[in-house]
Amino acid sequence: MEHKVTHNKTSKWKKIILTSISVILLILVAFPLVLNLYLKSKLPDLINEKTPYEVELKNFSFDLISGNLHIQDVDIKNKNPKDTSVTQISGKIGELLVQDFGVFKAVFSKSYKAENISFKNANLKIRLGKNGNENNKKRTKPDVFVHHLKVENAEIKAINYDGKTVFNANKINVDLEDIDLNNSDNSRLPIGFKKVAIKAENSVIMINDYYQILADKIDTQNKEIEILNFHLNPIKNPNEYQSKNIFDFRVKRFAAKDFNINRDSLIAESATFDEPTIIITSLNKKTVKNAPKELNVKIALHEIILNKGKFLVQNNSKIKSASAEEFNVNLSKIILDKNTVKEKVPFKFGSHKIAISQLFVRANNHQEIFVGKVFTDNSDLKLDSVKLAVAGKTANQNLWSGTIRQVFFNKINTKFDGEKIKFKLNNLLVDDANLAMISKLNKSVKNEKKLTFNLGIEIKNIKLNNAGFQHILSDGQPKSSISKINGTFDHFEFDEKTAKNRIPFSIKKYFINADEIFIDAGKYYTLRIKNIQNDGKLSTINQLTLKSKYSRKAFSRIIKKQEDLYDIFAQKIQIFNRHSLLENHDEILLDKVVLDGVKCSIYRDLLPPEDTSLRSMFSEKLRHIKPPLFANLVKIKNSYISYEEDAVNSNIPGKLFLDHFNANIKNVGNGKVKSAPSLVTIDSNFKFFGTAPTKVLWTFDVLNLMDEFKINGKIEGLSANEVNLFVRPYLNITLDGEINYLHFDYFGNKNIIKGNFFLNHHEVYVNFLNKKGEKKKFLNKAVNVFVRSNAKDGGKTVKITKERDPERSFFNILWKGLMEGLKKTLL
Repeated sequence: MEHKVTHNKTSKWKKIILTSISVILLILVAFPLVLNLYLKSKLPDLINEKTPYEVELKNFSFDLISGNLHIQDVDIKNKNPKDTSVTQISGKIGELLVQDFGVFKAVFSKSYKAENISFKNANLKIRLGKNGNENNKKRTKPDVFVHHLKVENAEIKAINYDGKTVFNANKINVDLEDIDLNNSDNSRLPIGFKKVAIKAENSVIMINDYYQILADKIDTQNKEIEILNFHLNPIKNPNEYQSKNIFDFRVKRFAAKDFNINRDSLIAESATFDEPTIIITSLNKKTVKNAPKELNVKIALHEIILNKGKFLVQNNSKIKSASAEEFNVNLSKIILDKNTVKEKVPFKFGSHKIAISQLFVRANNHQEIFVGKVFTDNSDLKLDSVKLAVAGKTANQNLWSGTIRQVFFNKINTKFDGEKIKFKLNNLLVDDANLAMISKLNKSVKNEKKLTFNLGIEIKNIKLNNAGFQHILSDGQPKSSISKINGTFDHFEFDEKTAKNRIPFSIKKYFINADEIFIDAGKYYTLRIKNIQNDGKLSTINQLTLKSKYSRKAFSRIIKKQEDLYDIFAQKIQIFNRHSLLENHDEILLDKVVLDGVKCSIYRDLLPPEDTSLRSMFSEKLRHIKPPLFANLVKIKNSYISYEEDAVNSNIPGKLFLDHFNANIKNVGNGKVKSAPSLVTIDSNFKFFGTAPTKVLWTFDVLNLMDEFKINGKIEGLSANEVNLFVRPYLNITLDGEINYLHFDYFGNKNIIKGNFFLNHHEVYVNFLNKKGEKKKFLNKAVNVFVRSNAKDGGKTVKITKERDPERSFFNILWKGLMEGLKKTLL
């Protein structure tokens, strides 16, 4: 009996367990079916009840175990289309397929993962809610992973709450694999995938509040991308941008091959842009509110090509500052990463070829530059048909105009060191440059701030061919010009150190040749030079002419006081420098200066009022030269000097001239060069009045503040007829006879002249003339009684003393000393 009871209890427990298992299995089997039936009938109601949308589903299936979801013919619309606080969605989805969706992870850990998601025949219109952006900021970013996403034949139009397009495209087909949406690092790309295939037409994508992307066609498959009529379009008023520039970029066709993208990199074999157009609008803003984020992505392209492009840079008022009618670019091995973006040029590249046609640059509001063609091939750069033009008048800036046929830079090597950039070139060629500088009217205007130099330039060789230069004043009058310049310059250097020097660059060796030089030398004169050459230490000037702008009569009318009028010609001038002219030395040190074939004519009209200003001696004039100066020797040869004075009421000017003039002037300086002698010695010989051999030795010490001097000379065989050229116009007298020998030995200072005068003469007589120029016979006989017509005992020595008029020059006091000696010996 007990055994039977025990057996019944065991059977009862077995039945309970089996029943429980059966129920559980039944639930497990039936639950998905029941859930599927429930969701099919109730899901639209739940959505309609719990959300602001109305949804209709025709076919629905869901497998809880496998995580597969399949929905067909979905219709969705808003309950209240006028409610702008929620996102408005309306349209249809032909088919939605989700495979291997992790239901339990989604429910318990908020991790959303699926093997495949597929959309077919979707046609949706979306209008974002007004508070959508604020709500999005508060939401925590979910953990999402989709292995495979596929969209077929979709058409989507999304706008924001105020009607601006956020996204719009039709015929959308997308096939993505291994999609990674989990990225807390904002410096990396927001999405990653291993395989991408996207097709779309008539696409509009809003990047942010300021830019949108337009494209007629997008096609990416088999690691290749093609985009037709791409347009990065600025959509705001320029005044609303918080940036320095606005970019407007169009390209007719963009294509990339072997394209790979993931979180950390974007790599492609090649990228081609056909007919790109770039428009940059500068807003002239010095600061930008939001600083750029750190870039932690590497972009690498084996080759990038831009074909038949155009670019335009303009300001906010649409005034063009730069443009190019066409450019073609070919770059290789381009890399942009977190290290390169910190440099002046934010990317690195290997070889390159760039060709630009019809380049225009507005340097400022008044200066424009045109370049017919720019071509660079790796380390070479060539500019053809360069033109500088004046865009408008200004009183505060020097302007440039002119043309350059070609500028060629050979083997450019660029190196960046932080904020500093250094250029090294093998050769620089400037060919057929004809430039003019128009000087500013307001000379008092200075640069607002001192330039800082973060630039270094080294050029092994510079060559200048057939260049011309003009300096034009603001009123259009020429100030200077050079018609033809040719030169070579070796080892040119410019950097922060040299920029501080008087000459802001250094050159080791150079040669320059220039023809037809013109200089407006001031109010009254022009200077012309036929040719000039310089090789650093030797300068050769050929056919120098200093000529007055006025005739003698016109000059006398415009001057307020008596002033000398000069007319100077030098056949050849040679200057031997101890240092190169382009070396940075504070001292001017010359070994020798040779003036050959000088013709100097000096004219003075005595009709204007006398100039009563103080006249300094030559030693004082030298002391007032600011830079330290010293020349061992100044040599004058084969020269001619004349001086004419037009006396009041005279019919002809008085003339004094020195022919066959030669001189050696030693120790010419201003006393500011250490260890240089200060005693200037002038040893000259010439023919006085063209016939009388004359020698003069003149010395003075530059450092002597009393301007003491010594001068002695001798004249032989001077005919009285020659002296009459100068005496007759002033005194209305003539002299007869001959001066056999004249010698003077004078000394003095800035106040007085003293010394000995010796004269040996023969049959010297004085003839007074009437107004008609005829001799007054009776007066002449009476006067000549007192004249010593012949020297006794071989001549006579007299002592003279004359005070200097401080309003007169040194030559005036010397002339007075000679006249005083003549007076004492003849009377």
